[in-house]
Amino acid sequence: MNNNYLSYCFHAKIAKILAILCLIASAFLAPVMAAEKYALLVGVSNYPNLEPHLQLQGPANDVILMKRVLRDKGVAHIQILAEGQAKDHLPTRQAILAALARLTQQVKPDDFVFLYFSGHGSQQPVSPTTKTHHEPDGLDELFLPRDVGHWNDKISAVENAIVDNELNKHITALRHKGAFIWAVFDSCHSGTMTRAIKKNDIRERRVSPRALGVPTQALTVNPSRDISPSQSDSTKIRSPDKTASRGGYVAFYAAQSTETTPEMFLPVANPGPQTHGLFTYTLAEVLAQNDDISYREVGQLILQRYAAQNYRRPTPLFEGTRLDAPIFGTGAGKRTPQWRIQRRRFSSRMKIAAGQVHRLDKGSILAILPNAWAAEEAALGYAVVIRAATLESHIKTVAHNGKPALAKQDIPGGAYARLVEPKMSLTLRIALPPKPATGTTPNALETQARQVLKEIIDSEHHFGVNIAWVQADENADLHLLLKDEQLWLLPPTADLIETGPQKTHSIRLNTTKADLRDKLVTSFQAIANVLNLLRMSNKMPRGRFVKQIQISASVERADEYKPIEADKIPSLSDGDILTLTLKNNSDTATDVTILYVDSEYGITPMYPAEEGEINRIEAGGNDWLELELYADTAGTERLVVIAVAAQPNTLMKDFSFLAQPRLPRTRGSNKKPSLYDLLLKAGFGTRGAKKRKRFNEALIKVFSWEIAPKSEKKRGIRG
Repeated sequence: MNNNYLSYCFHAKIAKILAILCLIASAFLAPVMAAEKYALLVGVSNYPNLEPHLQLQGPANDVILMKRVLRDKGVAHIQILAEGQAKDHLPTRQAILAALARLTQQVKPDDFVFLYFSGHGSQQPVSPTTKTHHEPDGLDELFLPRDVGHWNDKISAVENAIVDNELNKHITALRHKGAFIWAVFDSCHSGTMTRAIKKNDIRERRVSPRALGVPTQALTVNPSRDISPSQSDSTKIRSPDKTASRGGYVAFYAAQSTETTPEMFLPVANPGPQTHGLFTYTLAEVLAQNDDISYREVGQLILQRYAAQNYRRPTPLFEGTRLDAPIFGTGAGKRTPQWRIQRRRFSSRMKIAAGQVHRLDKGSILAILPNAWAAEEAALGYAVVIRAATLESHIKTVAHNGKPALAKQDIPGGAYARLVEPKMSLTLRIALPPKPATGTTPNALETQARQVLKEIIDSEHHFGVNIAWVQADENADLHLLLKDEQLWLLPPTADLIETGPQKTHSIRLNTTKADLRDKLVTSFQAIANVLNLLRMSNKMPRGRFVKQIQISASVERADEYKPIEADKIPSLSDGDILTLTLKNNSDTATDVTILYVDSEYGITPMYPAEEGEINRIEAGGNDWLELELYADTAGTERLVVIAVAAQPNTLMKDFSFLAQPRLPRTRGSNKKPSLYDLLLKAGFGTRGAKKRKRFNEALIKVFSWEIAPKSEKKRGIRG
């Protein structure tokens, strides 16, 4: 028997064994591989039938951004209806409804469908013939396609508008097929806000019904009907019937019923900014940086990012039957943040296909690895990000961690850059007050205020806050406005509330230069400290430690207990009792600090509350904290939980040193500034020293709520 024949037999047997193994593998993998992932991305920027000031810029960019993020998440079938696409892909009413109908024909049980709508929303009266649902406020919600028209008396509707009922019908049909639906709406349907500073780059994604020609009398709610804000569901595209559908359903909304949602230049520090919807860009950031999280956790992280950027409005909403399911229907482990290095032939610079939405910024450090599966210890060298855009970054080699800077020719083809040290931006961007209008003479108080600001700019490094000063029309964390003998501290959207319990922070100008400087410096320090604390919570990776520390909150009201989820901002009232429970399921002790961050930028340590209390929870242990709320003013308030893994034979880590007094508000009255009183029920042993800890062994979790003052609550104003 010759060797060739033996070789043939050997290979034939191997081939047969491999074939059998493939059949076995395919039998096990078939159910997993059968599920498909679909996406329909609708972005409407141009409205030929509407006024020029109602045109948008962001939706066309939004769908491209979402497409990139979805591709990275394994969504294979993506259809885009937006400007800039083929002529037959414009986001008209017919095209949108036809695409939804095609999806219904395509999907199978267990398929995943991502529906995304970016553009204007509005409202119209419920049709007299509608009997399928009841709207408490008497208004239907609309998504406006490209070819939307105006009110037509003959049909008692806005021509070509897509009503929430129609979307509900298609979503229900998809769910009846057994598909899981994730619907995202970056539009709003009602809400008003005064913008104190003209910012051409910010537009609201909402068209007034009157701008569509809807008769005023048709919008009037029957005065005999008692409609409270909590009863009105005017922000939502109505949910499908939860009892009649087979597939799961999750919906994200950019704003509540009393709010609008903006589009603007994003990211703030991008050298070449594009206009995006604030909600879309934030969602893209969360998805790009996280894998093994639930829809509820996505909502939680979006709210944390809003808080870290000083956005007090709008407040996104998240609902559905499967909020605790893993995103995109997969429980896959977290992917390593790494990207293939793209080299240019005649340049020392290199590029990677990841940017600011992936947690990269100028100064971020990446390990250069020979391939995607190499351990970090095998790093050939390191690189630093020298320019980060939305979806790409330019990098160059750098000496780091005891290794010299690599020469470009020493980087092999197929090398990867892995993020090892994120750059945390702790800069407070402050926009200077608008210049006086031409032909006007500022009064003496405003002139003095501008002089004080100039002195602060010249000495900014002397009070411990890293400030980037920008002009009035640029994006900023804080906008300054001189008006009515006050210096107002406005949020990034430059919204101004001049009276009432939620009055915007301001400082009166009728004081001395020294006093005004002290108040401004104190305000900048307090705001920067709170924002930086919240920014840290966004930068921390979500590893094994995060999943092992269970933190839950509930509120007691009239002997009824309700859970508070970190993905919602509920309305709490005077006298409510808030309970926070912590359980340490890790195999090591954990040091916990709980800070109360009030609406006046004050930080109060709650746990440990005073010297002599232990804040270490042993492995397998648990603890709880109880607070009773006494409200004197309104606003968004938070509990920030910091947990750090403790090492054996070390002192406890305690972040109570972050405490700071709240900012005084200019109220025009002698009302005491106290926002709340807290009754604390806890008491343990001794406190230790303050030490830093690696991010992958620490977490920061934030619970937020709105609270209304006693006097306003009695009048029915919602917090």
